[in-house]
Amino acid sequence: MLYLLIDRDDCTVTVFTEPEDGRYRQQVNKTSSHLVSLCDDSSASGKS
Repeated sequence: MLYLLIDRDDCTVTVFTEPEDGRYRQQVNKTSSHLVSLCDDSSASGKS
């Protein structure tokens, strides 16, 4: 599960992952000029 936050005012994208106990354990911040991958390696390679 992930939570994607797009801030158009600051031109940033934040991806929150690994929810646990009501909080997200991982957070990645990027400027909107960067690509953000939303799938894990197993999804990208076609594995189920």
